[in-house]
Amino acid sequence: IICGGIMASISTITRGAIGMGDAKLFACIGAFLGIQMTIGVMLLSTMLSGLVGLLLLIFKSVDRKATIPFAPFISVSAIIIMIVR
Repeated sequence: IICGGIMASISTITRGAIGMGDAKLFACIGAFLGIQMTIGVMLLSTMLSGLVGLLLLIFKSVDRKATIPFAPFISVSAIIIMIVR
């Protein structure tokens, strides 16, 4: 609930740039993995999405205004964290 609440707060502050679906996904992951591992998922998913976004910009596949779904990065990060730990 804590991580979902954090993401819901971020969603409200950014006026929907990060959707409430992402907050719900983080709440479910937090219930399953616990707070420490979910914070790792938050950090890893942010880094992965930033890296992919940067690569897309470098290779000119998208422009700066493009939106990229965040849920795939959350899911991949959760799987990586579960495997590593």
